Amino acid sequence: MTPMLADLTGLETAGVIGGLVFGGAGSLVAVIALFKKTETQVSPQPLNVEIVKALHDQFAKKDEFEAHLAGDRERQAQICRKLELVEREARAALGGEMAKLNSERQRTMEKLNEQFTFIRESLAAINTELKLKREKPHDDDR
Repeated sequence: MTPMLADLTGLETAGVIGGLVFGGAGSLVAVIALFKKTETQVSPQPLNVEIVKALHDQFAKKDEFEAHLAGDRERQAQICRKLELVEREARAALGGEMAKLNSERQRTMEKLNEQFTFIRESLAAINTELKLKREKPHDDDR
């Protein structure tokens, strides 16, 4: 009768479910324990030995590795020295170009200053001449 399950209270239902869960878990543990007892172990595992041998063949010995590291460090030091040399040469070349540009700019500024001075002097002379002409009565006016 299904109404019998519906008549159970919440606490009773929890007890039934707990009994089923713990009963199932206990059965599972018993089955696992049975399988573990029947399993045979070979020591050492042949597959593990083959993997370890393959790893030893794949990787370098410690002294070979340290020699390789020393070679790499020396190569890196050489590369750094070359980079520093190239950087110094580039800075020197850039400094030379900047000095050249600055010198050319200075000469251009001096030429412009001379031209502006000439223009100012010319304008001053023209203004003086105009002023004198305005102050001096014309012969036609007399």
